[in-house]
Amino acid sequence: GHFMGGFTGQSNPGLEFNWHPLLLTISLVYLYGNGILIYRLGRNERKSRLKVAHATVMGAATILACIGLKAAFDSHSLAVDKAGNNSPIPHTYSLHSWCGMFTISLAVAQWFLGL
Repeated sequence: GHFMGGFTGQSNPGLEFNWHPLLLTISLVYLYGNGILIYRLGRNERKSRLKVAHATVMGAATILACIGLKAAFDSHSLAVDKAGNNSPIPHTYSLHSWCGMFTISLAVAQWFLGL
């Protein structure tokens, strides 16, 4: 992972942000898609096993999405300017951020209401 400088934790907020697109793509595209297909592909399995597999995949997708959202928030909160001074970026200044928070909120609500 050296593309765009790689990945890191809170020590470098600019590189911490790189987790955001990776984790959200894995969770909202790959895992959600697989979670939906579990019932289609496992027609000959017992329904109880399918429910557990579906819940596991969807739960993992929701957790990864929340971690990706946290990476974006941390990156904004811990941002520094070129002189090294703290220069936080507002969290909800774009339509992208509002749509993202709405999407994650719906995913969490769906998880709790689906139990």
